[in-house]
Amino acid sequence: MIPDPREHCHLDDSSLRIPLAVLYSVLFVLGLTGNILALWVFLYVHSKNNSVRVFVINVALADLLLVICLPFRVLYHSKANRWDLGPTLCKVVGNLFYMNMYISITLLGLISVDRYLKIQRHAGGQYRLKATRWSSAICGTIWALALASVIPMILLSEGNEESDQVGLIFHV
Repeated sequence: MIPDPREHCHLDDSSLRIPLAVLYSVLFVLGLTGNILALWVFLYVHSKNNSVRVFVINVALADLLLVICLPFRVLYHSKANRWDLGPTLCKVVGNLFYMNMYISITLLGLISVDRYLKIQRHAGGQYRLKATRWSSAICGTIWALALASVIPMILLSEGNEESDQVGLIFHV
């Protein structure tokens, strides 16, 4: 008989409920303010149209969507880690949270690649994807792939969503 590892390593997450709710609340306010400000600056103040601007606008949009998911996490933790909003909304919020996190990480990586290629161009290399249309196409592709991969996870489900899904998506 294989021993259950959960028997030896049990985390009492009841003590984390309030600190997590407070932390997510603070992150929501700061993230909402910061990302709206970033979008305003890059859409209306910053006039230079380049690939980094396109990537940063998309990072701010992805982060803004991620931040919008935080009140649901606050509600979840403040209700003793119990989800009362139904399994469908749980799947939507949870999948959007992680989808936007991965989109942000990918876009930050693309900003690094873009900067590297531009440095190489000035050092004698060539950089063919310098137009903003390429960065826009890459961002559009990333968003389309992310949505295409998340929609089936939301629509198709197996098992008991109310107990399994909430634990997987909203657990610390």
